[in-house]
Amino acid sequence: MNDQQRALSLSSRLELLQQPYLNGYHIYCRARIAAILGEQQQAVELLREAIAQGRVYGLGFHTNIDLEGLRDYPPFIELMRPKG
Repeated sequence: MNDQQRALSLSSRLELLQQPYLNGYHIYCRARIAAILGEQQQAVELLREAIAQGRVYGLGFHTNIDLEGLRDYPPFIELMRPKG
């Protein structure tokens, strides 16, 4: 099994995770995996879902090296834009 297959396998296991109080953390981890694999659209969709499920929007979204490949992606820029 190569690294990409392992990453996809881990993402699949995270998708099935059914534990209380995850607050979107498992989805955030899936978004990081998608970003690393170059799946920008999926990564942003997962970040939105993670936020909707309670993942705190904070500094980690801006500084996490796993999300580096999204920095110039317009939907990610829009998601990170301050609202309010």
